[in-house]
Amino acid sequence: IEAQRARSLFATLSLGRQATSERPPESLVLAEARARGRKQRAVAALERVVRARGRRADRRAARASLAEADADLADVRRRIARRESYTRIARPAPLVSLADCKAGLRDGDVAVLYVFAGAQAHALVVSPRGARVVGLGAAKRIRHLCRPGVDERLGDPIQAGALRAKLLDTLALPRAVRHLVVCPQAELWAVPFSLLVARTAVTHAPSISTYLHLRERPSGKSQEVLALGDPAYDARSEFGGTVGRGLPALPASRPEVVAVGTQTLLGGDATRASFLARLAERPAWRAVHLACHGRADDDHPLQSALAFAPGKDDDGIVTALDVLGMRIHADLVVLSGCRTGQGRVYRSEGMVGLARAFLCAGARRVLCSLWRVDDEATSALMIRFYELWNPSDGTGRSATEALRMAQDHVRRDPRWKAPRYWAGWALWGPP
Repeated sequence: IEAQRARSLFATLSLGRQATSERPPESLVLAEARARGRKQRAVAALERVVRARGRRADRRAARASLAEADADLADVRRRIARRESYTRIARPAPLVSLADCKAGLRDGDVAVLYVFAGAQAHALVVSPRGARVVGLGAAKRIRHLCRPGVDERLGDPIQAGALRAKLLDTLALPRAVRHLVVCPQAELWAVPFSLLVARTAVTHAPSISTYLHLRERPSGKSQEVLALGDPAYDARSEFGGTVGRGLPALPASRPEVVAVGTQTLLGGDATRASFLARLAERPAWRAVHLACHGRADDDHPLQSALAFAPGKDDDGIVTALDVLGMRIHADLVVLSGCRTGQGRVYRSEGMVGLARAFLCAGARRVLCSLWRVDDEATSALMIRFYELWNPSDGTGRSATEALRMAQDHVRRDPRWKAPRYWAGWALWGPP
C-alpha cells in the first residue's frame, strides 16, 4: 500500500536543491504515473480473462492492451532516462518498509493509509508499536458518501456521521492518539477530516514516506511572515468566464494580511514581480501567506492558479506550473483562497495541484482549502491561527493544534456556525 503512493513526489522532494533545472517537468513525472497505472489495469484485465477461461479473442485483445500499455510506459521512461542527471539522483529508494514507517512515527502518532482495492475498502493503520489492516466494507458505499462532501450552498454536513463511522470509528483508535496522519485515496482527498475528528490534531500526507521526509526538512529560525493580499484586480484579472470584468475584490483579506504579516504586499503592490523580489530577500521564512482568489483545474491540475494583482507585463495569474519553478523556503505556506487544496487525483500520485507544487518548491507544509471559502470567516480564522501558532514571544502551538483551535473560534460565532465556514481547511505535512 505504501510502496505505490506518491513515489514521483517523494523523488522530487528528495532532490532538494540539486539539479532543479535538470529534473523532468512535473508533466513528465505524472505521465509516468499514468502509464504505470494503465499497465497495472491491463495486467489485472488479462488476469480476469485468463481466470474466467474467456474466449481466445478476448485473451488476444487483453494481451494487445497490455502490450500497448507496456510500450507507453517504456516510451515515457525513455524520455525520462534521457535526462541522465535526473535518473542518477532522483530515484532514491523510498521509505516503504513497515519497520521504517513505524520507526519514523512518534509516540501518540497514528498514520492511516486508506485504499480502495477492487470492490472493498481498507485502511492500513500504522503506529510506532505496530500495524494492522482494517476492512472498511464496500468501496462503492464509501465513494458514494464522499462525493457530496459538504453542501456549500446550505453549509450542512452531508452524512458526516456515516462517514465518521466508516472511516474512523471502524478503526477503533486508542484514546492516547494525539496526532492523526491521514493518507487519502481517490474521493477521500475531498473529505474534511477536521469535521469528523473532534479532539485529535489531523494532518494530511500523500504517503508516510513523504510525511517523514517533510518532517525532516529544516524549519529555520525566522519569525518573519511574508503576506500578500487584497490584490488590486482589473479587467485582466480572470480565470476564465470573467472576460472584461475581472475578479471581485477581497476587502477582508487586507486586515488579515496586516494582522499576520511582518512584511506585506497589498493592493497594487501584490504583484508576481514584487512577491518574487521580496521572497528572495530572506533565505527562509516562517510563513508565506497568500490571501487571494484561487482556482483548482480538475482537468489540467498544473493550471490550477492563484490571482495576484496584474503587473506591468503580466495578468497576475500564477499557476501551479509557475510555482514549480520557484524556490520557496518556508516553514508554512498558507493558501488563503478558494479550493487551493483541490486539483486532480491521480491513482498512484494522489492530489496534484497548488498544494503539491508549493511542497515541491520548498515549503515544509501547506495549509489550503477544500472548497469555496467565505472572505470574512477566513480572515477571522487566519488571524486567530497566527495568534496561536506564531506569537511574538515564540511560544506558539503546533500548526495542527492552532488550526483546530482557530476553527473552534470561528464556529462559535453565530454567523459562521455552519461547517462550510470553518471545516474546509487541511494541513499537508508535519504538525
